[in-house]
Amino acid sequence: MIRLVSGAEAAEQFCCAIPYALHVAYLSLVRFDYGYNMTANAIVGLLRNFIWFVVSYQAFRNGQPFWWKPAALMLLMDLAFSLEAFDFPPFLEALDAHALWHAATIPIITQWYDYLGKDAKWDLHLEQQRKD
Repeated sequence: MIRLVSGAEAAEQFCCAIPYALHVAYLSLVRFDYGYNMTANAIVGLLRNFIWFVVSYQAFRNGQPFWWKPAALMLLMDLAFSLEAFDFPPFLEALDAHALWHAATIPIITQWYDYLGKDAKWDLHLEQQRKD
């Protein structure tokens, strides 16, 4: 999905892209440090959680009927991530933590896209109410 943004939003996106580019450059050009990479991803994940909990709270205050969904999905994603973070040997020599982590994300992602669609329709509904 491509979204055209204003100059201020583009500047915000650029400011977020710089640390990401530096992170990738360090891992690619200097040294691939698995522990550093996992720590960086965990920090970004926690920041993402905080932002989506704020979004859920704002949706609750605005009367959105499905305000709880982003928060619930973030908690489920954190539970799924625990499979990746707390690795264990393969179960029955077939299923390891990484495979289960990917499998666990499938229903979460489908519900996430369901939420995004409902949220967009809700925004259109609110915009229409403001016009009337």
